[in-house]
Amino acid sequence: MFDSATKSSRYSISRSTNERNRHLIFEQGGFDELPESIRRHTSWQYLKSGEFKNLRPDYFKALTDIGYIIVEQTAGVFSAET
Repeated sequence: MFDSATKSSRYSISRSTNERNRHLIFEQGGFDELPESIRRHTSWQYLKSGEFKNLRPDYFKALTDIGYIIVEQTAGVFSAET
């Protein structure tokens, strides 16, 4: 789980190379700490990073609760920020 006192204040987004509408949002630098089932679910391609403060509130909540979120949305319209 995200802990603002000890963790990065940035997030990263990766996209599945097999399922292009599947996006993974997690704490920047924290990919290796994600559950193995998530890391090995597919090959992930890095897309971008950003500031936690700019995340959509529902994505921010998921990151603080469980440490990552998988979003199914068309790549052309996907946006993690408000």
